[in-house]
Formats: sequence, C-alpha cells, structure tokens
Amino acid sequence: MEYSVRNKKVLDKKRGARIGIMIYNILKSIVPNDALVLDIGCSSGIVSEYLAERFGSVVGIDIDQSSIKIAKRTKEANLKFLFMDATNLKFEDCTFDLVILSQVHYYFKNQKKLFDGVYRVLKPGGAVFLSGTNKHRMIKPFEPVPTYYKSFWELKKLLNKFEVNYQTKEVVGKNFPLLKLVPRQLFNMFEPLSPNFVWVLMKK
Repeated sequence: MEYSVRNKKVLDKKRGARIGIMIYNILKSIVPNDALVLDIGCSSGIVSEYLAERFGSVVGIDIDQSSIKIAKRTKEANLKFLFMDATNLKFEDCTFDLVILSQVHYYFKNQKKLFDGVYRVLKPGGAVFLSGTNKHRMIKPFEPVPTYYKSFWELKKLLNKFEVNYQTKEVVGKNFPLLKLVPRQLFNMFEPLSPNFVWVLMKK
C-alpha cells in the first residue's frame, strides 16, 4: 500500500507539526521526558521527528514502503523507522512508555488484534494517544484506502483493557472556544456524537 502517494496530506510538514504539538501538549504531563515512543502508522515521519525532539527516542512503523523510504532520510540519532505490520508487532512485551495511534486505527480491519498488540508492548502505567473519526460522522474525510470506522461505543468496547481518558473536549475546544463553557459532564453525554475522538489510554 502506497498511502503517501495517494494522499499527499501526509507529506505536509505544517500539518504534521500541528499534530505533533497537539499530541505533545496532551502528553507532556503524563509521559516522562525520556520516554520510549512507538508511532504506529508513522507515514513520512513528520510527527515522529517532532516527538523525537521532545522525548527520549521514537520508533516509527508503517506498512507503506514509500513513506518509510521518505522517513528514513532523517538524521536524528534517537529516531528509527521500520517497515512493519502493526497487527504483528516485533517487539518484546512492555517495551514502550507511549504508543501513538493518530488517525490510523480505522485502517485496520482487525482492530482487536491491533489493540491487543499495543497493550502487550506497552509498559504498565504507559499511555496511548488515540485519535480517530466517528463511524457516525455525517461527512467523512476522503480516504484512498478502505476504512473501518468505529462508533464511540464500539471503540470503547474494544479498549476495555485500558483506562480511557477523554481529551476530545480540550482539543476541539481550541477551534470552538464556546465549547470551553460547556460543563465536562454535559459534553461527555454528547461525545458519542462527536465527529472525531481524541483519547488517552492508560495501561492498568
């Protein structure tokens, strides 16, 4: 699959930097500075490179060979890119402090296998950054490859091994300031209808 060839947005450095900033701002008080990070679906490595400047080291994986070829041009010593299927992770148990799943889980048909593997390689007390599109979103982004979107409740069921911390309100609120006035409990009632989800998962 050559996703980077079909979808040029993954090569947009400004877009990647915005995503990296958002991820880091959410996690900087949760994950240690020397964290070992796994970036699943790293694509051309823009977000991985941003995170490598702020955490201990980053391993980016993808099944898009064209993207990995681009990503490997980086010269960062604490950053490594591998061609790897995320449903068959070639890492030891409890290896990573943080796993990034930014707008990527819905490309996997077998998401249970994906999340089981992530749980296995995550250290106890480790975190997962998860963002994605709601199955019930009325207008979905164009995708040049098959997608398997999940609803709020379907996703929550798949993640029953994790403690889920909802960050959607904080992220969406930056673009829609009026949301900051909405009480957390009220927003939580309507989050299943949100077009996108942003969650931080913790390994119990």
